[in-house]
Formats: sequence, C-alpha cells, structure tokens
Amino acid sequence: MSNFLFRYDTADWGTFGFMLLIAGALYYSESSGRFQLAYGKFRQGGKLSTRTAMLIIYTPALIVYILGYMANMGLNTVYTAYHILLLIAVAGHFLKRDLEVLFVHRYSRTMGWRTTLFIALLYFLVAFIAHSEHQIKTPRLLGESLSGPALYFGFTVYLISQALNFYHHLILRNLRKDPTDAGYRIPDRGLFRYVTCPHYLFEITAWAGIALMSRSLAMWGVFWIMAGYLAGRSRQTYKWYREHVPDYPENRRALIPGLL
Repeated sequence: MSNFLFRYDTADWGTFGFMLLIAGALYYSESSGRFQLAYGKFRQGGKLSTRTAMLIIYTPALIVYILGYMANMGLNTVYTAYHILLLIAVAGHFLKRDLEVLFVHRYSRTMGWRTTLFIALLYFLVAFIAHSEHQIKTPRLLGESLSGPALYFGFTVYLISQALNFYHHLILRNLRKDPTDAGYRIPDRGLFRYVTCPHYLFEITAWAGIALMSRSLAMWGVFWIMAGYLAGRSRQTYKWYREHVPDYPENRRALIPGLL
C-alpha cells in the first residue's frame, strides 16, 4: 500500500512506533540536559580532536550506503530514478558533512571517544536502514513505480535544505576568524536573526525531503529521530546562550521562528 507520503505494510508500523519512542527519548535527553551528548558547548572532557571525531562519525555511514548500492548493482535493482536520486541524497548528505568538517567548520574544543562512537553508531544505523529500505526492499519495478512526483518534490526540498544549511554553516565559520578563538559571538545574518539554530532546522527539513523521496515508514522514523535529537539540542543551545552570552536577543527562538 502507498500514498504520496509513504508506502508500508503492517509490520512497518511496529518499527515506526519504536523509532518514535527513540525520537522522544533523544528529545528529552537533549532538551533537559540530563543525558546530553558531550560535544561542542556541552563537552565533558575528552582528548580527541573534534575534526577527527566528526570524520569518524560521518565517514562509516557514507561508506556503508555507497557499498550497499554497489553490492546491489549486479542485481539490476538500482538503476531507476528512485534509486539514483536517493543515492545522491543520502550519500550526498554524509559527504557534505565530511567536506564541511574538513574545509568549513572551525573547532576549538575536543571530544571524547564515548560520544564519538555513540553518534557514529547512530549514523551507521541510519545509513544501514536507508540501504535496506532503498535497495534491498525496493527492486527495480517498485523503484519505477515510486519515481513520481513525491520523489522529485522531496529531492527539491532536500536540495534547498542542504543549500540553506550550508549557508548558515558559513555564517558561523565567518564569526570565528581565528580558529584558536574559543569565544562565542552572536550571529545576526540569515535566520540567525530569528532563531538560535537555523542550521539544525534545515538539517531536519533535509531529512524530511529524504523521507518523502523514500516514502518508507522506516525513513520517516529516521526523520523523527533526527528531528527529536536536533530540536532538543537546539533548546538546550538556546538556553546556554541566554545564560552565557550577555545581551543575547530575547526575541529569538530555539529552532522555528515564532514557535519553538
């Protein structure tokens, strides 16, 4: 069964429900600060270079998705627009993150191995789920039937979101001219004028685009996990700025202008 938003069978709902529970747990752990992942402003020790840690986080996910695609090429199941555009979207997301780690972001703190490996495992599982949904569970004929308006609309949402995410990452980079400077400054360009974490907002909408392209309940579950995690972290980041940065604008929200 399928519609514009998703395709599913009865067994998928159990997996989707479990993923919603994970999303809720991540939102609570991040927004409350009780079990927060310890990196960036919320670092708690660790001697691992953040640049190295971030490459460890994103690169295995990139590799597993590409290798999964290549493994299925011999089965003639991955040549439809559905398969190709999802390859570009999922692999492109992790490749973009790796390139930003190498050439865009400026880090002044370190990370610990526990946080690094936990996040790396999370993204590895995301890539494996995507591989299963897009390649193993979607043979050529099904891929052809899914190569319609939802695929192209979702891909458009994905591209716009990634471009806006990158734009706001550049704004953050330009705030720190000296990579060794650990101070924090208030950005005032783009959506930073209205929210604390617009880069998180557009990462969330990028995952919404992938979920819409996929039309898989499991990938909608991935979307909610990412949304829960980043929404919770944005609220705690907003709170941190209000407590530690003098004159932080009171009218800004955490993630969504005028709402959250």
